[in-house]
Amino acid sequence: MSVFRLFSFSNNSVKSCRNLLCSSFLEQRALISGKTIKQLGIPTPPKRPCTPYIRFFQNIRPKIKENNPDLNPKELVKAIAQEWSKYDPEKKKLLQKEFLSELEVYLKNFEAYKQSITPEQQNLINSTKEKEKQAKEQARIHSKKESLGKPKKPPTGFLKFLMERKSQKDESLKYTDWVRQIAREWEMMPEERKDQYKEEAKIALDKYKSDMLAWEESMIRQGHIDVVRNKELLESSSTKKQSSKTTA
Repeated sequence: MSVFRLFSFSNNSVKSCRNLLCSSFLEQRALISGKTIKQLGIPTPPKRPCTPYIRFFQNIRPKIKENNPDLNPKELVKAIAQEWSKYDPEKKKLLQKEFLSELEVYLKNFEAYKQSITPEQQNLINSTKEKEKQAKEQARIHSKKESLGKPKKPPTGFLKFLMERKSQKDESLKYTDWVRQIAREWEMMPEERKDQYKEEAKIALDKYKSDMLAWEESMIRQGHIDVVRNKELLESSSTKKQSSKTTA
């Protein structure tokens, strides 16, 4: 649900506050998430007041759900919206009046909150938000790569040996202790046998590199540039595009 859907009101007096509330909402989001605030020990911002519709939604949702247990989430939201359209206009006005009163207090408190944030806290907020943004982007790229069939990197010789031994793991051992045990076995393994694992891993890695090259070339052709990490391929693709434009 969008910010502006949350802040959609039914009369002009409440609509006049829409820009103020949307602005403070976006500013609050720009400051920091509630979860991160707790982690950093920074004072929490004041809580935004519920709009008339959201307050109605929260109050009536349990009753609608109880009377209609088979409704899925989308159908439940639609049913509540229908109830809102039939709701007594006078009761809506009461909800709007409560909201306007709470909004006035909220805007004052939020302005005071912004002023209370020190430069050091703001710098911490900014750096943390940037890290959160990067982490979300990395997660998005990772998920997209998987959905587009990115080849999986094969295990090293040691990891292949470890995976083979996993079925024989003593359940009474901690995983870290078991890995140390396998590492000792690997170190004591005859070089000839160890070389077999390494050779198999090398063959698998060479195939992986070939598959990755073909996959990234395919991604470039399909326009999924954001999942390609091969700089030479990207530069080559960019050069070809420039050449085709010049020729045209």
